[in-house]
Amino acid sequence: MGATTGFVLGSLRRSWRLLAAAMLVGALAGGVTSLVLPARYRATAYLLGGKAGTDPIDSTLLIGESAVYARVATDPTVMGPALHQAGLAIDPVHLGRFVTAAADPNSPLLAITATTGSASEAAALANTVARRMASYSQGFAQDTGYGE
Repeated sequence: MGATTGFVLGSLRRSWRLLAAAMLVGALAGGVTSLVLPARYRATAYLLGGKAGTDPIDSTLLIGESAVYARVATDPTVMGPALHQAGLAIDPVHLGRFVTAAADPNSPLLAITATTGSASEAAALANTVARRMASYSQGFAQDTGYGE
């Protein structure tokens, strides 16, 4: 062993109690944090918009509409019946706490992300909102919208 290695090992041998105490404090802090902060699960559903026509202006209009649909995805009046029908115990008024929707500024892609305390509930919520958005967008304007 070289002089440097011997010095390091000697220092560790002399201060092992301090090292053990630091590890114990870190483990306790991690345990308390995991108990205090609940687990959060996130699921994302994607919708890709389409237009029946072949005119390039139609695609540009659909990209602009996707920002509107992103706002509608958390609207309690639009989503409330779908949440109730799916049996999800989320108050539509507080849907914005659990769901975010983001529109891609360069394409008609809409990402719907749900965050809850259960993985299955997050997936069910994201899928429910996505299905409702697809049906809403198709009923809103003929030959346009998001498909399932």
